[in-house]
Amino acid sequence: MSESKAPVGSVEYWAVMRLAQFFMIGIGVLFLIVSGRPFPWQLALILVLWFLLAVYLDSSVYGFADEDGVHFRRYISMQFVPWTEIGRVSWFGKNILSIHLRGGNLLRREMNANSSSSRSIFLNVEEEPELVRWLLVVKPPSADGLELMPWGTDTVASRKMQAVLKILVPVISAAILIWLLIRAHSAHG
Repeated sequence: MSESKAPVGSVEYWAVMRLAQFFMIGIGVLFLIVSGRPFPWQLALILVLWFLLAVYLDSSVYGFADEDGVHFRRYISMQFVPWTEIGRVSWFGKNILSIHLRGGNLLRREMNANSSSSRSIFLNVEEEPELVRWLLVVKPPSADGLELMPWGTDTVASRKMQAVLKILVPVISAAILIWLLIRAHSAHG
């Protein structure tokens, strides 16, 4: 890492989230085309779950930060957010990072970046991400009002629970979604 830049997330994690989002939307569209009937309550619930999971996956970004702000890729093109538009940077361990914007679209006020090369969410929960360490050392003048805070309270158990919930909620939602798809398809056929 040079002193003028800090990484935000990883391209590998970002690509997996984009593929998951594409897969979910593709399966949803395919199911709607094959179904070809009015919307029963199960189909309405499926659509709501798809929307919630697509919004959750939409917040995944990767890029870098410099003295001007955060340069990131959500989908295809690189975007930029200056430090003055960022209200808070929160994290869980050295790999999971959230950047909270002061304003803008309600569904796009949070950007999540993950740089984990490990499958365990419990490793290094006490460490700060590289971006936070970089911010503390470089202290860009435009980032003066920026709040830096770890997720949860001061206890490690609370932070672990929040990380587990952040992972379990989408997994459980996806499982319910798949179950409803199978059930709706078997009732149709």
